[in-house]
Amino acid sequence: MTSKYNKKLTLGLGIISIVIIVTMPGMVIDIIKQLIHLVSELLFELGFLCFEALESSLDHIVEELFHTELKETQSIVFYLMVVIALVPLYLLWRTLPRFYLWLTKKLLRTWLRISSYWRDLSFFNKIKVVTISLTCIYLALFVFS
Repeated sequence: MTSKYNKKLTLGLGIISIVIIVTMPGMVIDIIKQLIHLVSELLFELGFLCFEALESSLDHIVEELFHTELKETQSIVFYLMVVIALVPLYLLWRTLPRFYLWLTKKLLRTWLRISSYWRDLSFFNKIKVVTISLTCIYLALFVFS
């Protein structure tokens, strides 16, 4: 059970958030875009560092096991990494047909639900749904512009 203070705090933060979004949508959208850019940049950098760590580790392992020179080590590590990359690609290739069938069934069911929901709406509720959808699309254009 939440206390009265927590309810008031949540309501106050919600109202403040709505006021900020309504009065300064450009700043809010800019902050969100910058956060998305920052997170994606950090993830790419992390992926690159993991790749470099794997390559360096494989270099050292191959050099120690086979006592090879730089050129041979690079060739062995390259082909080893190609094989390591091909295993997940093969597994993905095997699961894609099942995923495609599942996705088409899911989309068909969703489309049937949406069309049934739309038929059951009154005229004024249809106007509300269209207005809210167009407003959301209009606001989303600010994010991607």
